[in-house]
Amino acid sequence: MATEVTNTENATIIPEHWPREIISALYTDNSLFQRFLNKTQNVAENGRKVNIQLAPSLEVKTVGADGAVAAQAPTTTEVELEVDTHEAILLEWLNSTKQQSMSEWWNKLPSDSGEALREKMENKILAHGSEFTTNAAVGDGAGHADEDMFTAMIGTLLRAKLPILRSPDMFTWAFTDLEYEYVRRMKVLDYQVTGQAGQAGGAQIAIPRLYNIPFFFSSEVETDTYKQNILAHREALATAVQQDIRLETASGLPNRKLTRLFSADVLYGTKLVSAVRGVRGLTAA
Repeated sequence: MATEVTNTENATIIPEHWPREIISALYTDNSLFQRFLNKTQNVAENGRKVNIQLAPSLEVKTVGADGAVAAQAPTTTEVELEVDTHEAILLEWLNSTKQQSMSEWWNKLPSDSGEALREKMENKILAHGSEFTTNAAVGDGAGHADEDMFTAMIGTLLRAKLPILRSPDMFTWAFTDLEYEYVRRMKVLDYQVTGQAGQAGGAQIAIPRLYNIPFFFSSEVETDTYKQNILAHREALATAVQQDIRLETASGLPNRKLTRLFSADVLYGTKLVSAVRGVRGLTAA
């Protein structure tokens, strides 16, 4: 860990910004974090808090023989998302020669930092899965994923009147990577190859699907005494990132002639929006 940099030293720092590299790593289409509500723009406009309004439930009423029908007085609720988490990466090379010998890795730091920060943010948002209250969690946490668990999780959301079969792209599976071998062994995942080899770098495997719902394996799934895998609607969870993601390097600081500093930090927040739009599937840790 680098020692504290004084104000005098700060004055000599010349920031270098690589927005494309770090932002593309943070906002990749293959990230779980992009599968849920992203309120970043609202934070930029309104400061560090965002009020997310939840639509009221609609009531269908019978019209009487005289044409009369009672009007519904809808009630709205709000969920407050606060940007309150500050994460950072700070590196200090004590020997500039060593840093030069690893120049390729140094040049990759922007994208690698974006990946590391994204993983941390996924950990934060997936932790809210433990707050889902739709019926009871599926599984006892002693076994592993199987087809009974998958169908039970879908059935739970169907009973909650969520359109999971009609709009599968609005939902996401997020299972611990520890379950990969068990899920893969079942041969239930539909892996699709996009593009053709030799074109734009070669073919790529798209996000796999299970029952036509995008499926993610993550090392960041919440762990208690068991793994809390989730199946959730897009509007169940939300995140917001302060737009100015800071990425800086510095060298030649007073008393540190042979050192070079690198820092990347992000300020963000996550929030459970609806506790009834997701269900947990418990597997062994």
